[in-house]
Amino acid sequence: MKYKELSEDTERLLNNLIDCFAIYQALLDEKGDPEDFTVVYLNRAALQFIRRGKEDIIGRKLSDLIPNFRRSRMFVLLCDVVKKNRPTEMDCFESLNFAHERKLAQVRISYYKEKTVAVSWRDQSQQIEMEESFYQCEERFHKIFNASPIPMMIFDFATEAIINVNQSFLQIAEYDREEVVGRTTKNILLYDRMEDRSKIYKQIGERGSIRNYQLNFRTRTNRLWVGLFSAELITINKKPCLLVQINDITDKKKLENELIRLERLNLVGQLAAGIGHEIRNPLTSVRGFLQLLQGKKELEHYDNYFDLMIDELDRANQIITDYLSLSTIKHDRREEKELHSIVLALHPLIQAEALNANKHVRFDVQEIPISLYIDEQEIKQLLLNMVRNGFEAMSDGQTLSIRTYMSGDEVILAIQDEGKGIDVDILSKLGTPFMTSKEAGTGLGLAICYNLAARNNATIHVETSDKGTTFYILFKN
Repeated sequence: MKYKELSEDTERLLNNLIDCFAIYQALLDEKGDPEDFTVVYLNRAALQFIRRGKEDIIGRKLSDLIPNFRRSRMFVLLCDVVKKNRPTEMDCFESLNFAHERKLAQVRISYYKEKTVAVSWRDQSQQIEMEESFYQCEERFHKIFNASPIPMMIFDFATEAIINVNQSFLQIAEYDREEVVGRTTKNILLYDRMEDRSKIYKQIGERGSIRNYQLNFRTRTNRLWVGLFSAELITINKKPCLLVQINDITDKKKLENELIRLERLNLVGQLAAGIGHEIRNPLTSVRGFLQLLQGKKELEHYDNYFDLMIDELDRANQIITDYLSLSTIKHDRREEKELHSIVLALHPLIQAEALNANKHVRFDVQEIPISLYIDEQEIKQLLLNMVRNGFEAMSDGQTLSIRTYMSGDEVILAIQDEGKGIDVDILSKLGTPFMTSKEAGTGLGLAICYNLAARNNATIHVETSDKGTTFYILFKN
């Protein structure tokens, strides 16, 4: 049966459609089933989509125009519409431009009349390509975000609710993902000082971003770390969010502080080696003459003055001794010793000092059957200096704990006080000569301790909070 021509009004209407529109005539086999379809009509949009002339298409079979047409889903659906006289839609996408070039479109098929079907579709190639490109960009971003060695996070700018974090952030902050996502930066106590948060939020609000702002952060276990905070305002689901990266510079700052400390140690050592003895000799002479004068009967009423002057000379002499102890010119007296034996040898002296200072001391000294190559006298001096610092940091009646134990391949001496902790600004500079928080301090006590530790192949690690401070002296086995 030949298909009748469309009326002029119908053709004009179809040509004005934005969607592509075609009419296919079913070709039936002996059983009356469709075995192919002939192109009867294509509107202007369909011809532009196909990019072929009308005379090349009209009257031709779809099997001649579309590769593998009879094995396609399109053929199955066209047959189904002809047989059942009901419309259908394709949720997938097919090649409809009658060429090997693949163009994507969502298709709707309706029964027209006299074994013909009306097919409409809209070209979605560009939309699909854009969506695929978007998903690829999103996938690349997530891969870069998650694989980055720099701690990164995304959170809502208004509520500060954390949307996502990468593995590097979880590792340095010591959290699991489920403990972080959905909570706010306030909840996880990310910032060491909340006033820092206010500063960066103000700058981001004014400029839309911030770059390399140095901040102190806290981990889940309250460990302090230093980072360069950078953030950029982005939009996610029409909401302003912050993409944040925090470049961990904790080790860099430690190295910088260590370099400053070593430079000062070198300066002090050179100064001590050069003029220490020249100052000490006159002081010894002055002290001797003061003692001689103090012994004269006619000067008895000046005894208090003599005692004061001698004490001050002794204090000056002790400062010179401290300077000399920082000198690099030292005889090597190291030999194999057991750490716990050295600590136990000082037990009576430390107990006496605790009693005199109205403090308590607790020993937890494990016997460690490993010898360390150390200078016994220097380790005793190191321990006594640490103990005295601990006593000074505590109030009456509080307890100082001394422990020795092994962890991995390290032998550890730990001195823990119950004081108020060390200020963050001072903590990063511990061990630097002349750095002190005491009014009458010289700033050499901890510098000497760090120097003694280094000379005995040990390092000092500090943990502090408002409940006290622990100094760990780590000896490499």
